[in-house]
Amino acid sequence: MGGHLGIRVTLTDALNESGERVIRNLMQQIGARVETWAALLTRHHASQLTRLNEASGAAVRVGPTMTALLSWSADAWEATGGLVNIAMLDERLAAETGTPTRGQAMSRDWRLELTHWRHEDHAHLRGGLLHRPEGLHFDLDGVGKGWIADRAAALLARILDSKVRAGEIPEWSSCFVDGDGDIAIQNRGGAETEVRIEIPRASESTIGAIRVSGASAGIATSGTGVHHWGGRHHIIDPQTGAPADSGIAQATVVAESAREAEAWAKSIVIGGAALIRRAEAAGVRRIVAVQTNGKIISAPALEPLNARNQYTPRSALEGDVATTDATVSAI
Repeated sequence: MGGHLGIRVTLTDALNESGERVIRNLMQQIGARVETWAALLTRHHASQLTRLNEASGAAVRVGPTMTALLSWSADAWEATGGLVNIAMLDERLAAETGTPTRGQAMSRDWRLELTHWRHEDHAHLRGGLLHRPEGLHFDLDGVGKGWIADRAAALLARILDSKVRAGEIPEWSSCFVDGDGDIAIQNRGGAETEVRIEIPRASESTIGAIRVSGASAGIATSGTGVHHWGGRHHIIDPQTGAPADSGIAQATVVAESAREAEAWAKSIVIGGAALIRRAEAAGVRRIVAVQTNGKIISAPALEPLNARNQYTPRSALEGDVATTDATVSAI
């Protein structure tokens, strides 16, 4: 789906030569699985997504991977009050070219019927039937990255546990999968993963660091500066059908999963500071948002953040509207 992939495993003891081969092969295995999932969901070449977008008729059958992601997208739409809207591909392409958009798109004009098959006492997802107005096109880029990172990190943790039980590697304390900035984290035995928040286009790139604890977590950043064209950017506000202009240049969110963190980070950039309180009420762990004037907002407000209080966007130094974008990196 574009972007970079990072995989890291932290072990409690040093590896021998055999253990290094095991870890190297494991990382290759996870990377291949991520590529397979991404190939199903990308809009940049022939995929399940492009076939869905090109399909005629109001009802389209979709496979289990697409069904699972569409189901999560419906949940994200509901949680964020419609700000996470995957049916905004035409608006994003219009932003790239500067052409007019169709306007407001706050309603969810599609629904999904799930189908299952049963094996013993377990129900397994078989696929689904998608109902949508003909000509409605989907863009799964941001939603898909967090969802894939979560699945890959969970798979990585399960395989690591099996290799430990088999005596092939020592115990592990943490691991993560970074899907182009959407990071799914797994910790063991009370370990923590330190995450550094950076703004590459700022005069001083690092604005702070957060320690992420808990067995599973996710962190994601959404911003307006990576993809932009003549003052327009790729984060579309469904309330207007145009690029968001909320006063928030980027937001970093720590949540229970990478897909939740991605959904809320994007929502805060679209909806502005008011969405920070909504995200807190939904149970996110941490929010660091940067306004277009450079001011940093941190929530919960009383939780310590090793950060500067303000930075100066490079574009502001140049006399332009701030179009910065934060990234996160685990160290």
